[in-house]
Amino acid sequence: FESRAGGIGGGGLFIESFTPLAVGTKLAMEFSLPETPDEWLAAKGVIAWVCPKADQYTFSPGMGVRFTDINPEMRNRVLALVHSVKGVPQSDPL
Repeated sequence: FESRAGGIGGGGLFIESFTPLAVGTKLAMEFSLPETPDEWLAAKGVIAWVCPKADQYTFSPGMGVRFTDINPEMRNRVLALVHSVKGVPQSDPL
């Protein structure tokens, strides 16, 4: 299905959904980053937690996905985006 990511980081992302999948469900996904909306990045993940309704931590119901397989270059691009949004200088990846 298609959805909006409410948050993303190097370890995973939050997918907004009124019908979240069960914890432990494995996913193959594609997503794009704001600076390259026409480029789709592939990754695999697993549902790590579910938020069935909006609360003080999430503005929307949905599910937290932990990346289980993502290309290191893609992970670095995600981290660079997160650091630029937070205003944190990024160090060289190890």
